[in-house]
Parts: sequence; structure tokens; C-alpha cells
Amino acid sequence: MNTNINISIIIPHFNSIDSLEKLLQSIGKHADVETIIVDDNSTKELKELDSCRQKYSSNNFIFLMNTTHKKGAGVSRNIGLHRAKGKWLLFADADDIFIENWYLVVKDYINSSSDIVYFPPTGRGGRQIPYVRLVIDYFQHKSGAENRLRFQFFPPWSKLIRRSLVEERNITFDETLYANDVMFSTKCGLLAQKIAANKHPIYCLQERANSLTKNKNFDAQYIRSEVICRTYKFLQTNLSADVFKTCYVCNAPLADLWTFIRGRYSLNQIWNIYQLYKSYHIPVFVSSNIKKIISYLWNHI
Repeated sequence: MNTNINISIIIPHFNSIDSLEKLLQSIGKHADVETIIVDDNSTKELKELDSCRQKYSSNNFIFLMNTTHKKGAGVSRNIGLHRAKGKWLLFADADDIFIENWYLVVKDYINSSSDIVYFPPTGRGGRQIPYVRLVIDYFQHKSGAENRLRFQFFPPWSKLIRRSLVEERNITFDETLYANDVMFSTKCGLLAQKIAANKHPIYCLQERANSLTKNKNFDAQYIRSEVICRTYKFLQTNLSADVFKTCYVCNAPLADLWTFIRGRYSLNQIWNIYQLYKSYHIPVFVSSNIKKIISYLWNHI
């Protein structure tokens, strides 16, 4: 087995074998890169999955199974973290792809002193836009841009993370079915001594109809709201008041409540979300928040 691994790519997989193959092809074979695929107990196309495993299985392509009896990408990512040997971590969703020449961009950071390196993702459907803006703001030296990059780049993909940061601080993914990556990314952003960014994309988001992010049922939304609450309190506790104000998360309560109102959820469901924030002692109707949300809606709707 190759012991000189610089990069570990961790991929949770469930019932998306065609997309997974495209992703693995986009990664390619590199002597210092290991790719860890963790299958979350797929129920479809099992023969195709086995064929893919046989095709790619080598010292640097490692296929694992989630045997924890818990489901979700967070659980699978944690399994991958436990197995990873690289100096750096990259994450990917099984139905996205890496951009051609991604390795040439990333390898320049192998000996970087940064703990996290952020890259602007490309893609379809607009999901990439908020994260591209975070990187652009960082390069334009806008006020609070570094804090927003640290604490608002929630997905684990399109960023290079030093593995020792994760291991030494025991940072893991939540085992929730939704938003399992938010606290992971938030803790990494807080604990990183130094961060960097690169203007060149390495990762491409693919539009998918059955994505978990598109599940808008109340239970899924409630889980996401609970994660927002925990993230809000975590940052409020660990950041100074001035720094906290530069993070969009301080506007999250009212924005989240607006999502439920705009989504035409029942009054009882909206009330339950309001009570959730109240249970965390998080103010919703703060004048500064209301002004910022109105300004945001004015510029984006």
C-alpha cells in the first residue's frame, strides 16, 4: 500500500452508481491521492456497484460499507475520516465531479501552512453562487469577509482541510439526516489558525432532482433549523460580539422563519419553529436583523 498519501478524498454514496463512476473518473489516479468511498447501504444497482468496486479497487481506491446501523452522509463521512491517511482532506458528494486539472491546482498547497484552503465551486442550478461570493468577497478584502468565509462555507466540498486539524480537535460530522456538515465546517473554520483561498475552481456541483437539499418537508426543515440554532449558539459563545456581528449566521433566525412563512407552512409549524429558537434563547425579531433581511430580500428577489 502506498504510504505517501498527501490527499484523502472522502465520498459518501447511496444509490447513485452512474454518478459515482463519473466522479471517480474525474478524480483520476494519482500516486499521492487515496479515494475512500463509503456506501450507505445502497438498495439499488448492487451488481453495478460491485462492478465499479472491482474496476476501481486498488490501494488508492478504497471501498467501505457503513455497518453502524445508522444512516446518512454524516455517518459515512465519519467512517471515511477514521480510515483517511492523507495530510489533507477533500470531500465530494457522489453525484458531483471534480474539474479537469483539479489536482494541479490542489497540489500547490501540499506544503501550505494554512489549515483550510477554499475554492469557488462551479455548477448548475445556482447552489454554487453563495460560496463563490464568499471567495470573491475574501479576495476583495470586504469587511468581515474572512469570518464569513470561515463560518458560512457550510458544505465540506470545494475546500482542502488539514487532517491533523480534524483529528487533534476530534471534529466529526453530525449524524443527522440533514445539514450534517454545518457544525463540522463551522468548527473547522473556528479552529483553523490560518486559512487561504484560490480563485480557480476544482469542484463542480451537478443539478439533481432527488437531492436531500431539495427535501422541503417539515421534519427535514425542522432538523435544519435545529442545526442553525446549535451553530448560532456555538459561534455566539466562541466569538467576540464584534466578530459575531460580521457573520450572516446572526441573521439566521429571522431568515429561517421567513423561509417557513414563504414556504406556506401551517401556522402551527411556523409557531413550532419560533418556539425552537425560543428554547435556545435566540432572539428572532432584532431590529438590526430585520433591516438586514429586508435589505437582502430587496436585492435578491
